[in-house]
Amino acid sequence: MRAAVFLDRDETLNRADSLPPPPPPANPGDVTSPALVELLPGVADACARLHRAGFLLVVCSNQGSVARGAIDLRTVEAVNDRIRSLLPADLLDAFYVCPFHPRGHVKALTAEHPWRKPGPGMIEAAAAELSIDTAGSWAVGDKQRDRDSAIAAGIDPSRALWIGPDRPIVDLAAAADVILKASSAGAVQGTTVRLRATSGAPLAEARNRATVIAAAGAIAERTGIGLLSIHADDESVTVTLDTDRIAAIGFLAELRRSTNAWYAGRISGGTLWGEDPAPE
Repeated sequence: MRAAVFLDRDETLNRADSLPPPPPPANPGDVTSPALVELLPGVADACARLHRAGFLLVVCSNQGSVARGAIDLRTVEAVNDRIRSLLPADLLDAFYVCPFHPRGHVKALTAEHPWRKPGPGMIEAAAAELSIDTAGSWAVGDKQRDRDSAIAAGIDPSRALWIGPDRPIVDLAAAADVILKASSAGAVQGTTVRLRATSGAPLAEARNRATVIAAAGAIAERTGIGLLSIHADDESVTVTLDTDRIAAIGFLAELRRSTNAWYAGRISGGTLWGEDPAPE
């Protein structure tokens, strides 16, 4: 299980409150078009630093404007896609949105819902679906409800960060500083090992990447070796393990063997990895 940083969307990643007021039934601060998306200063760098530290980045956003009939879910997804496009590839691991609102106009969505912040539902769903350790995770948002949602989902109150220009932690960049400093202070160094692809970029395909990451988690669970972090790019996978050099090499050798066997069955005669791994 990996730790995550659960991010609010509007006024945490992108501008919202300073946008021109949209026509009713949208409310001020509703982002009603992907053309309006503008990242806040420092967001791209903050996300990149958190990603490099091994955190999953999961966006959880109330979108009651859908229940009010101001926009539809297709528009919400278009806004999310625009945010993704403004960041380096693969920084954001997932988006969860809650379109419900108790004072809506769309009958099917006019209700309270466990996913609606300050409820914990979006974080709980993400934790279950993405195998996230909430006890080791953080949350960042610009509203009290973002913090309340995280605490209700099992995140320690000290790790539920409320940002804003009038608050001690002013923005996502400052929040990332807090998270990374705390993580570094409590980090176990471990042993880092990497597997590189024999050729090409096989992990650019999402299925291959997900299978390799899942296999590493399964080996860690089976062997009892602590998996401190894992990072996959298009051409390699890097893991940091809470163990010594010899055991780390054995771990990666098993990961190489098992994923090579899977890949050969999928791509006849194909091979993901070449030589046995060695510590970085």
